Amino acid sequence: MGGVLYASKGNNLQSETLWRFKTKNFEIVCEALEPPFVDPLVHDQVVIDAVERGEAILMHLTARVYHRGVEVGEARLLDSIHVSEPLPEDSEWRHVFESIIVTDHSYRRKVARWAITVARKNLGELWGALGNIHS
Repeated sequence: MGGVLYASKGNNLQSETLWRFKTKNFEIVCEALEPPFVDPLVHDQVVIDAVERGEAILMHLTARVYHRGVEVGEARLLDSIHVSEPLPEDSEWRHVFESIIVTDHSYRRKVARWAITVARKNLGELWGALGNIHS
């Protein structure tokens, strides 16, 4: 049993910035990384086949929150399967593919919300600790 190895990617794993949002003090950055290998112990053969055929893309998503340039929160969503277009109605793979892969277009917002939650917790703990020092 083998996985899909992306020979075209080589060893240079580059993340792509999907979007960023910046205010005066905060910045949120969401990045995607296409892994070089689809692990057959993690993914069903239908997913591996869809990636091989180019009908799906496997991505690792990372969202980071920065406060004045310092990272204060991070969240990851590994092995997110992205389908750019639905399979044609007459595709022999459509039923099997749709029964395994759930297309959820809110995954990017979810990972950003998770990172914001972590950042709030971390900043709350930091500011609480600073308050205790000055008491």
